[in-house]
Amino acid sequence: MNDIFSPRIVRFDATWRCNLNCKHCQTGMFRGPDHPEDLTTGEVHDLFNNLGDAGTTGIGLLGGEPMLRHDLYELLRHLRKLEIRPTLNTNGVLITEQAAYTLMTDCQADVSVSLDGATQETHEFIRGRGTWQRTMRGLQHLLAVSRRGTSVGMSVVLYKKNVHQAIDFLRLADDLGVDELTVAAVHRVGNAIRNWDELSLSAPELWDTALALADHLNSYTGRVDIRVNFFTPIFVDYVNEKLGYRLRRPALMDKAGIEECYIQSDGRVFPSQKCSEIVPDVLIGAAGEMAVKFRNNSVRDHRFIDIWHGADFSKYRDLMLSKRHMAAYATCRVCPRARTSCIPTAAAYLLDAAIPHPICETPLAELGMPLTLPVA
Repeated sequence: MNDIFSPRIVRFDATWRCNLNCKHCQTGMFRGPDHPEDLTTGEVHDLFNNLGDAGTTGIGLLGGEPMLRHDLYELLRHLRKLEIRPTLNTNGVLITEQAAYTLMTDCQADVSVSLDGATQETHEFIRGRGTWQRTMRGLQHLLAVSRRGTSVGMSVVLYKKNVHQAIDFLRLADDLGVDELTVAAVHRVGNAIRNWDELSLSAPELWDTALALADHLNSYTGRVDIRVNFFTPIFVDYVNEKLGYRLRRPALMDKAGIEECYIQSDGRVFPSQKCSEIVPDVLIGAAGEMAVKFRNNSVRDHRFIDIWHGADFSKYRDLMLSKRHMAAYATCRVCPRARTSCIPTAAAYLLDAAIPHPICETPLAELGMPLTLPVA
């Protein structure tokens, strides 16, 4: 029975190291005297081989900054030999003409460049002085050599000072000619914890931004594949039914621990990045019935497949497949999309939160489904 669960998509922190120190960076949690040691070239080769045997078809290389790994090109080529599609997530600062050619042509990698402002001011508020021009130059180097079969994307995180530029990001993506644009909202982890007051978005700000993006996308005819990861199915129902839009309903299915997982740079394996952020040592369910420690989860000590099918992952997987975490969410308990086209993250459940996606509250009320309080 275990064979039906395969880590099809894996997100891997290629390194915790970075040439920048962004205000919202998740790997800020690793920067200190006790920082982890990255997996060696040999260890990463073994990991990739094991993932290939386990059925992985795509790996996203995150960071830190993956371009700081001296063996990056070798690792990307190895993934292609294993017929695993690599996606490199980079700040773009180190992408020279030669690097762009090697990544897109020799390594045949998809590349996504992080851009945190549609202008120099808002980008550099997050990433530091001088980064705007260097990031844009790296992005243009990639676009100059992009080829059929690979893609160049932009990854945007909205925060307090750039949220008013949400539509500008869409226009910039069109003007540059990227293939994909992913829009996310800042979340409180890593460096963002100490900078939260100047980064956080209020629920009304997120709602107004979602409406503005939906309005733009409703009439969008460009070629960029635009993904707004805080559009939930019930939000799309709302704008389609109440505002007459014709947006596609997203399938929001959290497949952490079922078809996806996250691996930190030192080889520790978690169902998702969010799971690793909130529970580095001990994971306890909202009602206290699910004790998952994730302490024996390093590929340095255990085979990946044994971790994937081990007791901790099995408990987490059972939670997701049973969907019992959804019963704790006030929104999901009244939502017609629950258990069909929407399976939300279990992270909110593990944090004893009643609502996994704040964007869902308003549309449910407007569609005549007021929230009920969760049973104590």
